[in-house]
Amino acid sequence: MPTRHNSEMAQAEALIQSGKNKEAATLYKQLAELKSDSQNYYRLLSADALIRANDVKQAKQYINLLDVNALNDEQSNHLS
Repeated sequence: MPTRHNSEMAQAEALIQSGKNKEAATLYKQLAELKSDSQNYYRLLSADALIRANDVKQAKQYINLLDVNALNDEQSNHLS
C-alpha cells in the first residue's frame, strides 16, 4: 500500500478514536474510490465508520458494493 494510503489510514483511525466517525468515513470513502487491491477493505471501513456515525443508509450503500467473496475471515467477521 503506498505511503499516501498509510497516511490517510492513520488519519482515519485517529478520527475514529476521537469519535469523528463521519470525517473518518470521508477519508475511507476517498480511498475506496481508488482502484487498488484494498478497495474492498476500504469500502468495509467506510461502512463501519458510517454505522458508527449513525448513517446506516449510506453504510448499506458501501456494504452493497463489497465483493463478499474477496473478504478474508477477519473482514467477514467484521460484517457480522
